[in-house]
Amino acid sequence: MKAEPRKNLRPREIEYLTLVAKGLRRREIAEKMGIAITTVKYYHEEMMSVLCARTAAEAVYKAFQRGIFKVTQ
Repeated sequence: MKAEPRKNLRPREIEYLTLVAKGLRRREIAEKMGIAITTVKYYHEEMMSVLCARTAAEAVYKAFQRGIFKVTQ
């Protein structure tokens, strides 16, 4: 029996997505989060899967639609 896909991002995936939305590159994200680049790639794949997105820009857009995070000034 196949496991049902997750519907929500985990806290560290949301942190990753927030940094993507700010325009950081994967290596910069890895440094800022204190994780390996392979972990950043894992978070990216999970984010894309959970949000059913084809690009990072689409993932950010869908996150805003879902209310995962909001624009602040």
